[in-house]
Amino acid sequence: WSHGAYLGPDFSAEYLHRLAEVTRDTLARERHGRPHAELEPDAAAGLDASVHRLLKENHYDPASGTLRFSAAEAAATKALSFAPDHAFAHNLLGLAQMATNRAAQGIAECERALALDRNLANAHAAIGQGKNFLGRAAETEAHIQEALRLSPRDVGAFRWMHIAGAAKLMLRAEAEAVAWF
Repeated sequence: WSHGAYLGPDFSAEYLHRLAEVTRDTLARERHGRPHAELEPDAAAGLDASVHRLLKENHYDPASGTLRFSAAEAAATKALSFAPDHAFAHNLLGLAQMATNRAAQGIAECERALALDRNLANAHAAIGQGKNFLGRAAETEAHIQEALRLSPRDVGAFRWMHIAGAAKLMLRAEAEAVAWF
């Protein structure tokens, strides 16, 4: 994660960029009744500053060890209320939930994405990652295999293979892990 273009597309950066866009448009609709692109320059600049503060705020709770994107995640959820059948948006929300110590919720969100688009390879891989987070590494490989079946030349395939390799390491199957890395 966060290697920029060194190892391929940086989906963590892409997620944050899309999260900022969704938050910006959601706040624009809430505050001004129209999308960000239709705002006057001063209103847009003020809104951009609000989004920047919102996303930069530390949402880590040291007592629970949980990181939450509370307001930004709420904005993404609200955006899904405008387009509830947007499979990739459900997938991104699921990844955010997994990244904030809510793997079971994230898996459920990715399953919603697959209910909308059963060919969304990223959602299959994300579920595999979530299974690792839940300590259910034995269930990971099937999800990664399905992602690779659906999109064998995907630019993110190396990341999916890493997830499968990590699962094998969790299972103490080092020789199988090497094959995935």
